[in-house]
Amino acid sequence: MIEWNFQLISRALSMSDSIFAYVDGETAVQNTRGYFGSEFKVPAYAYAVSSIAFTADFPGLGPKCRAAVIIHQLAHFIDARIRDIAGAKGAAYCSLDLASALFNVHCYPNFAINVSPPFLDDRFGMMRPEN
Repeated sequence: MIEWNFQLISRALSMSDSIFAYVDGETAVQNTRGYFGSEFKVPAYAYAVSSIAFTADFPGLGPKCRAAVIIHQLAHFIDARIRDIAGAKGAAYCSLDLASALFNVHCYPNFAINVSPPFLDDRFGMMRPEN
């Protein structure tokens, strides 16, 4: 299932012209209010199965963080069951069994980082936005 999901992510990425969209900060806050609170602005989010929205905050992230955010959002995009289950670090993340990890969106960018040279066990994403 991991390989299948990454194949779906790859296919979705090849359609990026039709699924990636820019939204202003006000729209991002409005669209994500129920999930993130009233004033939190995200660099990107998968609001519906039809698109992934990017905000003006996205280009300011480091290159590895931007890649992690794209993989994270594409995982949400390909399967609504893939959600923010146990975060991206800590005891809950480290103790996930495979069946649960398949549906934790944070595992996707971290898995991609850890199976690529130099095979570091570093976590990327919003925890290390400068990288």
